[in-house]
Amino acid sequence: QRSVGAQLPLITAAYLAYIGGLLAGFGGYAWIAVVVAAIAFAAAWFRARSEQSALALVFAAAAILAVTTPPSDRPTVHLRKHEPPSDILSRVRARAARSIDRTFGDDAPLARALLIADQHQIPTEMRDRYASAGLIHMLSISGLHVAVIAAAMELLFQVARMSRRVSLFGAFVATGVYVAVIGAPPPALRSAAMLGVSMASRLSQRPTSPWAAWAVGALVPLVQPRIAVDVGYQLSVLGMCALVAAGSLWRRHLANRLDGWKGKLARELVTSLVACAVTAPLVAWVFGRVSMIAPLSNLVAAPIVTLAQPILFLALLVSPLGAVARFFAQAVHPLLFAFDWVAWAAASTPGAAITVTTTLITAVLGAIAAVAMVVACSSRFPARPAITGLAALATMAIAPVLPTLTPSRSDRVELHVLDVGQGDAILVRTNRGHWILLDAGPAWRGGDAGRTTVLPYILR
Repeated sequence: QRSVGAQLPLITAAYLAYIGGLLAGFGGYAWIAVVVAAIAFAAAWFRARSEQSALALVFAAAAILAVTTPPSDRPTVHLRKHEPPSDILSRVRARAARSIDRTFGDDAPLARALLIADQHQIPTEMRDRYASAGLIHMLSISGLHVAVIAAAMELLFQVARMSRRVSLFGAFVATGVYVAVIGAPPPALRSAAMLGVSMASRLSQRPTSPWAAWAVGALVPLVQPRIAVDVGYQLSVLGMCALVAAGSLWRRHLANRLDGWKGKLARELVTSLVACAVTAPLVAWVFGRVSMIAPLSNLVAAPIVTLAQPILFLALLVSPLGAVARFFAQAVHPLLFAFDWVAWAAASTPGAAITVTTTLITAVLGAIAAVAMVVACSSRFPARPAITGLAALATMAIAPVLPTLTPSRSDRVELHVLDVGQGDAILVRTNRGHWILLDAGPAWRGGDAGRTTVLPYILR
């Protein structure tokens, strides 16, 4: 397996893609995407080199999603009510939502979130419960959900006696269509990109470094540049980076020390700990709250969601057959109940989540610590990055008592404008540090922009 150093050019190119996408603006030409898709699929089909075919499949998937997904004015963090269906994808999405409501009954809000990334029907108290438990990311379509659905589709093609090549290609296309139908949320786009790398590697029977696959996921903003500033996408990229680093840490330093069920449990716990630690600085900066019980709750909830996701998807596929769909809905109900119970139990634990007030300095120090942790986990010589991370954490801990690192109070009056989806929220900060709020933004059934966007911004 290739080292991280061998993948540095690709990783560097991936991050340059962020900058290039931002400088290029938010526009694009569909015909260019179509040409790229055609060339990419041709290159992948004729068994090009693994890296080339991986990149080709990723560009093809991103191009198809860009062409088939209509432009929208939805906000980067919170989606509002769907507009009246005016195209094929939105009509299919609306029909799927109606089928979910009809099939799942009381479980429909949770099923909507897990199947079509629609959290509008989730009550505010339920959303807060999952946030405190560190499970809120599981209510959006991300890597776990896309991977499970892709595996389920591949299994269906194999059951239909399709060849291995056709099964892989069909599963990839079906998963891409699914991601497009649900509105192409940024975390799902990143997952689809990595899925393309994985399936290209399997088709060409060549190993591909997980770091290369992760870096390719950063090329998605070339198609939709605004994704680069989407919090869900940023957390998805960070989380996947942490998972790859945790896998490297386990293989190099821990795999030979534990085996059997103890080894499997320890591996999942290490993975959960690293993922939560790496994403914690961004979560604290954006939301002003960090779940301390997230490593344990994710360890328990992940297998439940892995089992529930294919059954939910199957129930949606057979929704025209009412009785059959309701059978699968009843079969998945215990799993959804267990998932919700894990969130309730974790959120009810004393000290499950803490509220944090971050400054730009502490956020930068936290980011340095997170990067140092990733490098330490992935490196054969982890001492230097580990020391760097510990130094950043120590500085962050004492930053509030150091005058040089404490932001001074300004004598100016500051005006802050926040994008809350429907219009802007306007904040005025006085020279005494008081806030004056003009228009907190819209509210919907599952929450409001004041709680999810404005308040975390003020608490910084």
